[in-house]
Amino acid sequence: MARYEHLPIYKAAYDLFIEALQTTKTFPKDYRYTLGEHFHKSAIELLKCVYKTNITKNKVDLIKEIIYLAQEIGVLTRAAHDLKIMSDNRFVSMIEKRDNIEKQATGWLKSFINNAGVSSSV
Repeated sequence: MARYEHLPIYKAAYDLFIEALQTTKTFPKDYRYTLGEHFHKSAIELLKCVYKTNITKNKVDLIKEIIYLAQEIGVLTRAAHDLKIMSDNRFVSMIEKRDNIEKQATGWLKSFINNAGVSSSV
């Protein structure tokens, strides 16, 4: 079985997940169970998707899901920052992690498409 723990994208997704958990602990009660829950679910789904992508032969749809989840986390991060429930430093850190994941996933998708001869829009 493929070792997903050593993938740079898995490490980045795991780091983002941990940071999301740490960040949402400080959310006010009004947001902890709404916005905070969405953070948790998206970050967990992102980790699961990286794992599933690594063990699947046809990776295109799952890689696109990784990109979608990274973008979703970006929207949630921006909302938390705009609501002033996330510090500027945390915002920058999470956006950088999210951008890193999205770039890796896009590269993975392009590599898979080029190597497999799959035609799909990125």
